[in-house]
Amino acid sequence: MRGDSFETRIYQPGRAVRRTEPDQAATIGGVVLVGLGLLFLIQQGLGIDIGRFGWPLFVILPGLGMLAAFAFASRSAAGLAIPGCVVTTVGLILAVQNTFNLWQTWAYAWALVPAAVGIGLRLQSEQLGQPRAMQVGMRMFEWSLLAFVVFFVFFEFVLDLSHVGNGLLRSTVGPALLILAGIYLLMRRRSLQERRD
Repeated sequence: MRGDSFETRIYQPGRAVRRTEPDQAATIGGVVLVGLGLLFLIQQGLGIDIGRFGWPLFVILPGLGMLAAFAFASRSAAGLAIPGCVVTTVGLILAVQNTFNLWQTWAYAWALVPAAVGIGLRLQSEQLGQPRAMQVGMRMFEWSLLAFVVFFVFFEFVLDLSHVGNGLLRSTVGPALLILAGIYLLMRRRSLQERRD
């Protein structure tokens, strides 16, 4: 067996049988089923109505299952980082929106999905030893997060989409977030220029 191989050969009289490392689907399925079982036990024990507020957990748990398979399996599971991050992020967005009845926030919350792709790409490329893809993932994450902040300020503090905060909060937090985003961009540009020089 080579050191970088993901499969082993088992000798049986008359034939060689190939066996791959533990199946990714089994790992994901096991984690998800354990999580769902614990969730149902908690529901029964505490009498919590999961159907009304907890249904986003049925999106979050498969995402966490994929991330667990990525973290604990071999390099062959590196491809689970991106879908794991995306599904978990969408589940968390749904949980916040469902809990506080903020469905209109999809107007800007979508920007967190490409940010999750960036994180997943960063994790995947780190495990596979791909420095260029790691940089692309970080850039994608940073730009998507900046887009989220800008859209958040526009929709919440200019258009007052969700009616959050009073006039003082709206007049101070929104501009402060934009200033911080601008300072970040200027500092990033300066550091990139210093690296080129």
